[in-house]
Order: sequence, then C-alpha cells, then structure tokens
Amino acid sequence: MSGLPDELTQELEEIGEDIDTIFDDLVTDSETMNVFTDKVSQTLVFFGKSLALWEDEMWVGLPDTGTPTGEEFREIFLDLANKVQIASHYHELASPAHLISMSNISVKKSDLITALISHYHATSTKAPPAAILEKMADGFIARLSNLGNTTKIVKQFWRNKLDTLEKVRVLVNSMAISIAVQNKSEGSGGDD
Repeated sequence: MSGLPDELTQELEEIGEDIDTIFDDLVTDSETMNVFTDKVSQTLVFFGKSLALWEDEMWVGLPDTGTPTGEEFREIFLDLANKVQIASHYHELASPAHLISMSNISVKKSDLITALISHYHATSTKAPPAAILEKMADGFIARLSNLGNTTKIVKQFWRNKLDTLEKVRVLVNSMAISIAVQNKSEGSGGDD
C-alpha cells in the first residue's frame, strides 16, 4: 500500500484482519450449522419418521427429460394431491399439540410461581422479586419448554410443506397449461 500514510495503511491492514476473522467465524458457524441440521434431520422424529425421512417422502418428483405426457401429469397431480392430504393431516394434528404444550407450560409456570410464593410465605421468608421467581420457574420447566419448541418445529415443518406443495402445484399446473396450449397450437397449424 505504497503512497498511503502509515496510519491509513495500518488501519486498512487492521480492517483486513477483522474481515479475515469475521470470515473465519462465518465458516466455523456454517460448519456448525451443517452438523447441527444433519443431526436434527436424522434424530428429530415425529409421527413415526425422522425429519429427513419426511423430507424424502414429501418430495414431488418431476420428469428429468422431455415434455411430460398427459399420463405423467396425472401421476404428478395424484402424487401431489396425496402429499397435500398427508401434510394437511399432520399439520392439523401438530397445531393443537403445539397449543396444548404451550398452554401446559404456561399453567405449570403459574403453578410453580404460586408454589414458590406459598413456600416463602409458609417459611415467613421474604419472597424474591417477581422476575427472580419467573426465572426460577423457567429453570424448573425447561424440559417442558423443549417440548413446546419441538411441537412448534413440527407444526412449522408441516406449514412449510403445505406452502412448498402449493408452489409445486402452481408450477406443475402452469407447465401443463403451457404444454396443452403448445400442443393445441401445433395441432391447429399454429400459423394463423
């Protein structure tokens, strides 16, 4: 960096080192995220299958080459309809499960805070501030909170599957219409 004042050169070198550090942290974080998502997708089981198995099962395959035939489109639409039905069913099951788990957490937390206050009153000891009591209750119900988080993940998974299947349906429908229009145009001479 010749021609620049020493202070500016030093500052630019420090910025470069900061960028290198940020990049190294980013790479480390992405590797950690990759390991985490692989572990979660293989071990998080809901409705009898791991997340990875559900992902594979809910995949809608499209022909790799050529223009799909009418029969292939019917098969794709039937497969899609079946998967929408599965995703809708499990989303409907996951939604109340999530609500119930969150409600149970809220009730248990209230019960714990009430029990803590009662304990302090019974022992004639001054109870800690409400924020401390809440933190104490949160510590006791951490496992229930994990259940709440899991039910939220499952509910969101099925919501995402429904959204994805709808996008695929729109794309397949557009493809089918486009091919039908093209076939009709070619069948009627197309040079009107």
